[in-house]
Amino acid sequence: MAIEVRAAGPAERTAVDALHEREWGGPYVIAHDTRYDLRTLPTLAAVDGAGAVVGALAHRVDAEGLEVVSVVAAVSGGGVGTALLSAATATAAAAGLTRVWLITSNDNLRALRFYQRRGMRLVRVDRGAVDRARLLKPEIPLVGEDGIPLHDEVVLELLTGVQGQPAGRSAAPWISLTTDDGPGRGGPR
Repeated sequence: MAIEVRAAGPAERTAVDALHEREWGGPYVIAHDTRYDLRTLPTLAAVDGAGAVVGALAHRVDAEGLEVVSVVAAVSGGGVGTALLSAATATAAAAGLTRVWLITSNDNLRALRFYQRRGMRLVRVDRGAVDRARLLKPEIPLVGEDGIPLHDEVVLELLTGVQGQPAGRSAAPWISLTTDDGPGRGGPR
């Protein structure tokens, strides 16, 4: 299927809103303790050869880069999500932004596979974020996909290119665990 990704305009709004209604139960999503109205965010629309909207990616820009707030596809597995994420990355790079990032919930194993296969890296877990989100959006279920309790947000990122560092590699600092197991212990074995 040929897919064109472009900035969503008034002609695409009704179809984009319908996708958000199907996926999120309306125009509102909660991410990192913030309630977003998807209708107010810049949106990329994926359009098929017949002109039908088959996907949408809502995003925002801040000091941390381009945040993907929502990605929806009419049908999974058709390349819509990949095309939208590629367009968002190109949008970020064109604006001089070095980071594309997003959150998903701990139960969303399909999304975790999808994003990592496209070069995104896990950078943080916000424990209890979904529990807090229920205070703003009570209809968020307690149990998510595959019967997994829904509690946490997982942050993923893709770097669009940082001077001296290849794109796609995380800029997060490395972590070292140093222990004192006594003389002669804890070293290379």
